[in-house]
Amino acid sequence: MPNRVSFVDNLGAFPLAHYAMLAAIRQFCGGFGDLGATGSARIGAIGGTRTGTGTLTGIVAVEPGAVTETWTLTCTAAAVNGGTFSVSGSVSGAMAAATVGVAYSAARIKFTINDGATDYALNDTFTVPVTVAARTGTGTLTGVEASPTSVTETWTLTCTAAAANGGTFSVSGSVSGAQVAATVGVAYSVARIKFTINDGATDYAVNDTFTLPVTQGPAAAAGIAYDVLRYTTVDGTLSGHELIMKAKGLDGLQEIYWGIRTYHDVGADYYNLLAGVFTGYIAGNTFDTQPGAALVGCPAHNNRIDYWLTMNGQRIALAMKVGTPVYEHLYLGKMLPYSRPSQFPYPVVAGGMLVGAAATRFSEITHDFYLRGASARGQLRTPGGYVNMYCYPWGNTYITGNSSAAAQLQARDTEGQYPLLPVELHDNSANLYGQLDGIFHVSGFNSAVENTLVIGGVTYVVMQSVARTGHADYYALRLDV
Repeated sequence: MPNRVSFVDNLGAFPLAHYAMLAAIRQFCGGFGDLGATGSARIGAIGGTRTGTGTLTGIVAVEPGAVTETWTLTCTAAAVNGGTFSVSGSVSGAMAAATVGVAYSAARIKFTINDGATDYALNDTFTVPVTVAARTGTGTLTGVEASPTSVTETWTLTCTAAAANGGTFSVSGSVSGAQVAATVGVAYSVARIKFTINDGATDYAVNDTFTLPVTQGPAAAAGIAYDVLRYTTVDGTLSGHELIMKAKGLDGLQEIYWGIRTYHDVGADYYNLLAGVFTGYIAGNTFDTQPGAALVGCPAHNNRIDYWLTMNGQRIALAMKVGTPVYEHLYLGKMLPYSRPSQFPYPVVAGGMLVGAAATRFSEITHDFYLRGASARGQLRTPGGYVNMYCYPWGNTYITGNSSAAAQLQARDTEGQYPLLPVELHDNSANLYGQLDGIFHVSGFNSAVENTLVIGGVTYVVMQSVARTGHADYYALRLDV
């Protein structure tokens, strides 16, 4: 039951960050391999000398644009559980500084410097060699996907036969071994890898190469990979990027359907996600007309998105920091019902920030998280159909029975301890259905967004609704391990 705290932006394979966010969710929950420096750039062995025992992870040589060079990261300011590093490429030159624990992104390199048991000292260094294989051909490699059965390895594609506007490439994985050859311009697919080698203005020559480092995805490593039923990426349209998944439940025997698609409007400057749960999947149906669809919206961004993503076998939960910044949230999949499976066979929830595909930018100040309840931005499938769920304790009131926002529960800490309350779902009438999985109420009193709590060895991160900072505007997201 893994989690990931990371970021996406528009400097990689996708021109808009909400496209990249969907790809990151697909990679994470689909269990397919995490593609590193695709194309011709390869990351060599990490070097340097250090007192600090932290690590360097998430290293990607950004293409197109990566060149053969060595990046040097040098600690220029030491700090307890932190620090600052200068960043310089032997060809690219000095870049903006990097902060320990904060994902770093520049035009040609991405990484995260992680803290360790021993803090970094001044002049601690990491060195990152990047090698870009020389190619005569100017074509590109697109549609790269690693499958749910992927393992950690490097794929090498080598031109074995050159041809005008074409050619043939051998395909070999460092673990999977030699595969059938690939033809330029023809979509390629074997058990663990997919791609298309595209022709360019200059033809490929014999021994031109592409390299594809793949790291097994976290879901697959945890043994809970979902099935990817649909994944489409069509650039240049107002929507078109779609992901539909089938989870298998905590017992591995269920069928739980959910999906996310992008939608945006350049003129209105919004770049959002539409998410939902379904009761099944029909390949010929559009995303919005899948069986039993309950759909909610969530503002995202075209630029950098920092995110917290956690999953288990029956649901995913996502928090995103975008824009000014504000915080946006999704919950898709099953909740924990207070009844037997025979009584409540498919208790799925679609929780978001907007009612459907609303044309709402992240900067709009009235939208709110689904936990406030009594809105179609939070839908629960009951035995009688979908209802706009109420969420305890947000719906709790004072003795007066006043249900206004000012009268809602104003919990605070207890001598610096912040108890977590389960979020229980009801219909504000006679029915109490169950609770959300891994989502808890936490007081915002004397607290702040992105604070963390560790309870029983499990980490919870504090999140807020958009830019609100009242006592009742926070929840705790469990980072599954």
